[in-house]
Order: sequence, then structure tokens, then C-alpha cells
Amino acid sequence: MNKIKKIIELGDSNTEETGNRGTEENNKNNKKMKTIIFSVAFVLSALMQEGCAQPSNNTSANATTQIKASSIRLEQSKDSVAVKDPLNGVLSAYLALKNALTADDGTTAQASAKTMLDKIGKVPMDKMTSDQHTLWMKYIKKLTYDATHISETDHVEHQREHFITLSKNIYDVEKGFGTNSETLYYQYCPMANDGKGAYWVSEKEKISNPFLGKKMPTCGSTKETLKVK
Repeated sequence: MNKIKKIIELGDSNTEETGNRGTEENNKNNKKMKTIIFSVAFVLSALMQEGCAQPSNNTSANATTQIKASSIRLEQSKDSVAVKDPLNGVLSAYLALKNALTADDGTTAQASAKTMLDKIGKVPMDKMTSDQHTLWMKYIKKLTYDATHISETDHVEHQREHFITLSKNIYDVEKGFGTNSETLYYQYCPMANDGKGAYWVSEKEKISNPFLGKKMPTCGSTKETLKVK
């Protein structure tokens, strides 16, 4: 732009000098010269603006390409998890439910049970082996039954009654599939279930009792470890 200003100033200077001569011919020539100068300035300005705009277009295109690539990688990652562990979503919802009961939080437990029901209905059975499919069909109704009862109330004690059988069944399925993507711990409390004892599955080795909650959070022990294969 500085170059353009200099060109225009030069044209104005030439106009003043020739105007002093007072000849009509020179005035006409000066008008032609100014017209040419302004035309050149306009063209240069347009070229500079186009040059500045080009990197912005390239940046936008690169950003769009990166977003698309990230989305593809995310979908591929989800597909990979589904193939390796078809029960991943169900287990995650179960563990959230277990942690809510540990905190005596019936509202969150109820919401987690609803999520678990949704995940049970979306288990990718096409990713299962023949044996896995047979096992899943044996337990799907049992898991649905207890998850449904827990989802229908925020009363913690009633939720814990159904959590007893829900935990036994989730353990049987996880052990049968052998596809867990994280180490799981099968834990037991002898004082739960009115002193009859009860088991649960946890993602943490440290005991956090979902049956006794805040009253006796550390009561229990690990009976079995399901390692990642």
C-alpha cells in the first residue's frame, strides 16, 4: 500500500508542475496520466487483497480436513472397542450404578440403571462369537429384569436387593466372555444381604462396599481377579 501511495503522490506532483505552465495540452496529458496511475493503483490493490485472502482459505481447508480425520479416528476407536469388548457399555453403566450405591445415592443409581438398560439394548451382537451369543441370550433377560427394577425407584435398600442378583449375573457374563478391557475384581461382603453375604464386581481393588455404603464402606474382600486377556 505504501508503494501505491507513492505512485499517487508522484502523479499529483506532476500535475502541479505541468499546471504551472498553463498550457491546455499539458493539462490534458496530466488528466490522462492520473487516470493511468489510479488504474494501476486499483489493480495492485486488488492483487494484494487476493494474496492476503489465499492463506485464510488454505487454513480453513486444513482445519476442515483435520476435523474430518479426527472424527474418523474416533469412530474407528469405538468400533475397535465394540469388537474387542461387546459388553463395554453395559459394564460401564453397571460400575456407575455400583459407585452410586457405595455413596448411598439412590437418584444417581436410578439414572445409572436406566443407562444400563439402554446399553443392554444396544449390545452389538453381530460382534460376538457363537459361544458369546449363546451366553448373552441366557443372561440378557436376567440383567434386564434387575436393571429395570432399580431404574424404577430411588429407594437405596430396594435397589440393593436387586443389585445382589444383578452383580452375580454381570460377573457370570464378564467371566464367560473374557473380553473385559480393564482388570475387574469380584468382591464379597459377609455382612451384606442380612448376614447372608453378597458379591459385586468392581474396577478398583480397594474395597468400597455398595451394600453397606457409608456405614461400613471397607467391609469385604476380593475373592477373584478378572485380568485383561
